[in-house]
Amino acid sequence: MKRIFLFSLLFSVVGSVCAAGSYSSESSDGATFIAIITIAAAVLQIILFFKIWGMTNNVKALTLDHFSAKTFQSDDELARFIRQNYLAGNHEAVAAALQQHLFTQVERGYARELAKKKEKGLTEDESREEVMKMPIGHMVSKLEPLYDKIGATIPSRIRNLHTYDDYFIFTTENLE
Repeated sequence: MKRIFLFSLLFSVVGSVCAAGSYSSESSDGATFIAIITIAAAVLQIILFFKIWGMTNNVKALTLDHFSAKTFQSDDELARFIRQNYLAGNHEAVAAALQQHLFTQVERGYARELAKKKEKGLTEDESREEVMKMPIGHMVSKLEPLYDKIGATIPSRIRNLHTYDDYFIFTTENLE
């Protein structure tokens, strides 16, 4: 992006120099007008270039603020993240990572159970209905000792997740 502005700036400056130097004392008003417009365009492009350059410096801060939901590719990566943040005293990050991991496990478990039901020959609706009644409390209970280690308690909304139906309180159908 910056290269595009640099090239357009370069061509504008070269164009304005050529336009300004190409007319003689007997030149027409058209050449003067074009030279003034070209110089004005060059100045505006310089201003725009530095404004966009300044905005690109803020992209990292924006992504950290707005896209901070961390996903982990493996349990080892999750354990490393939790260990490092626990030792650094960042208990909020540990709790958020544990919650995100629980949510990921619940959604993966739901997809796995749904696939099993479909393999047994159930329809989509029948499979979904059966899976939604299945318990997920064992996944939530695994968080208890981990929350104890950081000196926190599991939020009541998470503690009250007993079935997939409790977790999928908001679905696409509900939001429409």
